Amino acid sequence: MCWCPEAVIATLERGRLRTPRDRIEAGFVASDELITEAFSSMLPRLVVTHSRPETVLGVLRRIDGGPSNLTALGYINRGGTFDLEGMLFANHCTWAYIVQQSAIMLRDKPSDFLNEEERAALAGPRSPGVLYDRSLA
Repeated sequence: MCWCPEAVIATLERGRLRTPRDRIEAGFVASDELITEAFSSMLPRLVVTHSRPETVLGVLRRIDGGPSNLTALGYINRGGTFDLEGMLFANHCTWAYIVQQSAIMLRDKPSDFLNEEERAALAGPRSPGVLYDRSLA
């Protein structure tokens, strides 16, 4: 099992991380120094968003180290009238999908972090209910 340093960074105005389009916008976006300080270029990053992940990846180009270092999970146009857990599962944003993607990015095996039932739920043959009843774990 891999133990590594982690950081959680919540960004309310992700547009401040974008590449400025002109001199005026450059006065409002984060400086290169702040970007370098907050986002080490050596660490892989997993973005979890309540919007379409591709849009967020475009905005975050300044911290992009390539697909193996920056991945995003978010709304993938699946769902309907689900409850919260169902919507997260349908859009691949449950805690288990986050753990699975993190393991992949860290070049670890998801099986080091998720049990067989949890992996089966993510793969489809098992009900996703196992992901929400942690008393069974």
